[in-house]
Amino acid sequence: MTKVGLIGRGRFGSVLANAVTSISSKKDLQLVWTAGRNSNLDALLREERPDWVIVATPPDSHAHLSKLCLRQGISVFCEKPPATNYAEMVSVVEAAKKTGAFLYFDDVYAYDSNYNAFIQSLANNNDDVIEMRWYKNREGRANDTIYGLLDALAYHHLYMVRPIIGQSEASIVVEMVTDNFVAFHILTEHRTLRLSYDRQSTESIHQLGMVSLGEKSDTNPLQTMLSCVLAGEADYEVNTKSALEAQGLLDGIKNLVSIWRREEKASQ
Repeated sequence: MTKVGLIGRGRFGSVLANAVTSISSKKDLQLVWTAGRNSNLDALLREERPDWVIVATPPDSHAHLSKLCLRQGISVFCEKPPATNYAEMVSVVEAAKKTGAFLYFDDVYAYDSNYNAFIQSLANNNDDVIEMRWYKNREGRANDTIYGLLDALAYHHLYMVRPIIGQSEASIVVEMVTDNFVAFHILTEHRTLRLSYDRQSTESIHQLGMVSLGEKSDTNPLQTMLSCVLAGEADYEVNTKSALEAQGLLDGIKNLVSIWRREEKASQ
């Protein structure tokens, strides 16, 4: 039986705990403990050493907690974003390589049938500009800033666009930044991607081109992902590569957003 520990008692930590419990009988898994970010993790790992630890704490603790487990040879599933910056993420990947433990970063939408429909639609779509929008009301959420919005939502899109960008060079152009909204373009060799996010929208929209990710998927993407990951059946190498590329793009976008806001403030 595969033993699983979970760090994170917030909203999504509970979602993940329920998902693991739902698939436990099918995949011979057992959620042996849950803990808060400030728990004595060393003691927990000694008392009930799991095969996997799920890290679902605030983003600024992801890298530290992941490395603490990986250095003991315990495999890690880490929520997004993987780290606060690219260099920190590389240190997590290196910690996994040293012990040979599995490492997987949340890419739940790669398991969504609507996302697969979006990728398939690109073959029949010659549009020069592809729109990707995610609008929702995040008022009151932890880390409720434009940068938190990019961590929470844009990161997902950035690993999703990897099949579109391919091996070509991509450049980023910021279009608009306010306290609640951000839009930017990713310019690739063949297509332009326009990505936009609103954290105080009155309606919930998650659109990839002509495909809505707000529609119910044919499967449960979260349970499907965790079933593959925790059973050792996922492609960990491809996931790491996609996550590193997404984190690199995210760092660049955050930097450009910071520049935009400084220049806007200076011009007032």
